[in-house]
Amino acid sequence: MKKICWTMFLALTITITACASAVTSAPPVSTEASAVPQPDFLASDGMVVASAQVVPILRSQMSFSVSAPVKEVVVKEGDLVKAGQVLLTLYAPELELAVTSAELALKAADLELIYGSRGWTGLRNVVSRHEQRWRKQGQN
Repeated sequence: MKKICWTMFLALTITITACASAVTSAPPVSTEASAVPQPDFLASDGMVVASAQVVPILRSQMSFSVSAPVKEVVVKEGDLVKAGQVLLTLYAPELELAVTSAELALKAADLELIYGSRGWTGLRNVVSRHEQRWRKQGQN
């Protein structure tokens, strides 16, 4: 049994040694300029001419909480944009009216705080007239 193991060990060692000492020769490298083929995309004046397709890394799906026609598109296709940058403006006069009404109510509250409640009735009428005027403008 020992004799078989030693014989196998010796055969394996000889095989490994023979494989390790075998020299493989690489094909000779030609340094002549004429041996290098001219690629199809290299023009005669040395400029590279190629076509490519640009694929975006990230795409975003946009949605709005308000449905309204687009009033103005601020950016063009392909423009770089930053977070929070306005991309387009919607035409929503009823929302503009609500903002104006809230601003007038805030001004009225400020005036009431300054002058007290004695002038509140007249001030309320002024705010009401402004609000009606804005509503008429928003409907046109």
